[in-house]
Amino acid sequence: MQSFTSQFRRRSDRPSPWAVLRHRDFRLLWLGQAVSGVGTFMQVVGQSLLVLKLSHNSAVALGAVSLAQALAFFAFSLVGGGVVDRHDKRRVMLVTQTLLLVLAGVLAVLTGTGAATLPLVVGLAFLSGVVASFDGPARSALLPRLVPRDDLPRATALNSLVMTSAGTLGPAVAGVTAATFGLTANFALNAVGFAVVLVCLAVMRTPAEPPRVAARQPLFTSVAEGLRVVAQHRTLPWVVSGYGALLLLGPSPSVMLPLFAAKVLHADASGLGLLFLAVGAGTVLASATQAWLGSGRQAGVFLVALLVWAFALLVFALSSSLTLSVLALLVHGAARNVVGTTAVTLMQLLAPDETRGRVMSLNTLLANGLRPLGDFGVSGAMAATSVSTATFMCGLLVATYALVLRARLHGTHLRPDLASPDQ
Repeated sequence: MQSFTSQFRRRSDRPSPWAVLRHRDFRLLWLGQAVSGVGTFMQVVGQSLLVLKLSHNSAVALGAVSLAQALAFFAFSLVGGGVVDRHDKRRVMLVTQTLLLVLAGVLAVLTGTGAATLPLVVGLAFLSGVVASFDGPARSALLPRLVPRDDLPRATALNSLVMTSAGTLGPAVAGVTAATFGLTANFALNAVGFAVVLVCLAVMRTPAEPPRVAARQPLFTSVAEGLRVVAQHRTLPWVVSGYGALLLLGPSPSVMLPLFAAKVLHADASGLGLLFLAVGAGTVLASATQAWLGSGRQAGVFLVALLVWAFALLVFALSSSLTLSVLALLVHGAARNVVGTTAVTLMQLLAPDETRGRVMSLNTLLANGLRPLGDFGVSGAMAATSVSTATFMCGLLVATYALVLRARLHGTHLRPDLASPDQ
């Protein structure tokens, strides 16, 4: 009885995942992101519907919009990280959020007045990608200044939780508003979300941060220096490459599930919805769990989650049962979220302060540039072979690389305090 009581007390002593919200400025950023995240996913759905309307249901037109945004991230993400390290992060976000608000407002006006055309939508998508290439690294680099180092894993997990929840809620709200008020409402509400973030940023008390990178240093020289820091670090190259392998070879649910439901499971719309629900439930569950557990052996968790993700994908590829597919996707979605969250946490913890913006720009590049490129390649593989074969090969390749990473890092004590590039 005494042993049970002591165990219960130890569990009760574990800090609540919401305890990190006691930090006022982080709470403001988190609340702003919660509102803005829903608006962002509403715009994603509304933009797709608008493109289909303007192009008479052309899949090529949808691909053109995705390609425009991916090209923007490829061209400007690393530059964005270099700029972020030369300026105060909060002020950079004030500029980027204002520009994103303006772009959403322009799209709302064009849609409401009937002046929207496909080239204009593609152009606005490209510009949004350019601005987001600066906004993403600034947001990531600002986070460690808002919470103590020990709270950073929980803060990152809570950020992931709010975005995965927004990814579930946003499309549902978007469908209702589009059907009730028209597509203009989706874009206008997204602009309102950016306005909320601007208010939160404006009332923060975090003092301005002095630039750590000399303004006179050429921008591209500083970008190259940041990449060199990553390349020379003992752990960061493997974290970045492992996360990149998942994003490049892991088919997005929007690509994989409709094809798998139609060609393998022969499921109807409700069955497809169940598959998407399983992925979403897994990501939300993983985010909540990580927020509760907080810090730990992040690198070890990263490698295990990468292997679990690959194994779940292999099971899904071999499945012909809806029940087994749902269970595999639940694990797959959870593991994918854990890989992403721990990768971001490790990049935050291991990056030297003066290069954090440039290091975190790699996350922006991978998540928003490499992933669409990977979907394009995986889609081609599915067309050339079959959905099951291509999906199985993707899982097998990532599992193999995860084992290579484990062997490469075997015996290395991967601690969060390894911030020096030569360690």
